[in-house]
Amino acid sequence: MKFQSRSTGRACRTSRIGLAVFAASILSGSVAQARTEVLRWTHGRPADVQRWEARGSTSPGGRELVFTLANPTRDSSGVYQSSIEVADDATVYVALRAVGAGSLISGDSNEQRRDPAAGGGGGGGGGSTLGAGVTIPPAPNAVARRDFSADSTGTAVSGWVDTGAGSSLSLDDSLFGVVDVAGNRTLSTASTANDIHSHLSANPTNFSNSTLSGRLALTSAAGSAGVTSYSRFTAQQRYYRLGSSAGGAFEIAGLPALSCANASTGVVPAIDTWYVFKLMVTSEASQNRIQAKVWRQGDAEPTDPQAECLDNSSARALDGTIGAWSGGAGQKYWDDLEVTRLSTGGGTTLAPPILIQIVPVTP
Repeated sequence: MKFQSRSTGRACRTSRIGLAVFAASILSGSVAQARTEVLRWTHGRPADVQRWEARGSTSPGGRELVFTLANPTRDSSGVYQSSIEVADDATVYVALRAVGAGSLISGDSNEQRRDPAAGGGGGGGGGSTLGAGVTIPPAPNAVARRDFSADSTGTAVSGWVDTGAGSSLSLDDSLFGVVDVAGNRTLSTASTANDIHSHLSANPTNFSNSTLSGRLALTSAAGSAGVTSYSRFTAQQRYYRLGSSAGGAFEIAGLPALSCANASTGVVPAIDTWYVFKLMVTSEASQNRIQAKVWRQGDAEPTDPQAECLDNSSARALDGTIGAWSGGAGQKYWDDLEVTRLSTGGGTTLAPPILIQIVPVTP
């Protein structure tokens, strides 16, 4: 694999010898023609960052190559952009990290995969069929777990209630059910109605200061799917949500709407692909802190949260149940949903960047 930044000038030329050696070692001595990929990213606190680093590999979670990027100017939307070169025939996995004063280094951003042009362009999933995926083992300290393995296939799911379109509080238990996917039973819906939900009937105080984890998948890029925490349904339209809306990245949202500078994880789901998630909510003295991370199942879990929002409303919930959110085309699936108590202890001081997308340069 060969990386080259288009924004580093002399430093880039100095690094080419090392890059050539690296490329030769993983491409069996033959460096293919290069293709250009454009990295686009954001950061919640840009004043803390002095420079950026791209880290990459030909395998998920690998970080054999670290390449220094310049600090390009943000556009009017707060997005940074720089380009790298990769061998035409290489599938690469790329993540970013921020470097601040005193060589303080953030954790890695979300990782994105790029396939060779002939291989389908990294999004994947077109024409493929969703498999069972890999069951996430139960956590020993789980407060609640629902993997649906003991549920009968059908419409109504024991211990769950469904509510209608438009974030309605009206019950409609025909919307979600348990289905079998390659021998694995999951919660699912084929409804195209927007903003429908299914909620776990549970004591909401059990889920305060907690992490909701699990995995989900979609079969259409026009579909929307996510999970909710601190939910007050069916009594009140209030919750925090992590979800992907109609082809967009997984991001934090809420009812009522949240306003935050770092809502997006930057991870855009491929269809027919399982994604693992963690949605963490902490009730602090004067606010709720909502953090999230999402990654393709089989890839490395991000070190730090990719997205964070704060809710300082005086009417904010202090606890709530969990649920699933859906809308639009295609089938959506949820599995291995689990709630654990949130452990104390922070991550790095410098937050990681959010890699929005990698796109080829238009000829």
